[in-house]
Amino acid sequence: MKELNLEIVKEFDFNAEDIVEFAEEFLPDTENDGEFDEFMHGVVDNIAADMDAEVDMCDAFYDTYPTKEVEEFMAEDKTLEQAIVAYLESKIEYIKEYA
Repeated sequence: MKELNLEIVKEFDFNAEDIVEFAEEFLPDTENDGEFDEFMHGVVDNIAADMDAEVDMCDAFYDTYPTKEVEEFMAEDKTLEQAIVAYLESKIEYIKEYA
């Protein structure tokens, strides 16, 4: 596994073991049963709540979903774990900017 930069996500008490656990829940889009998407929406909603932000992340990104976004990060030569971290970082940045 390539090194994970957890600087941003560790503010919300995520560690490498959490990211590995999230990766174990991941299925490629062609096999997606929706559980990973639902799970990651919940994770991001919890982050928003921790930030005291009034934003519904499901409504904010109506044209995409976690599996698709993670796969897009993987297409940028990231491992699955790095892609999950990048996904979480992108949502944290969105919350900071728009909430």
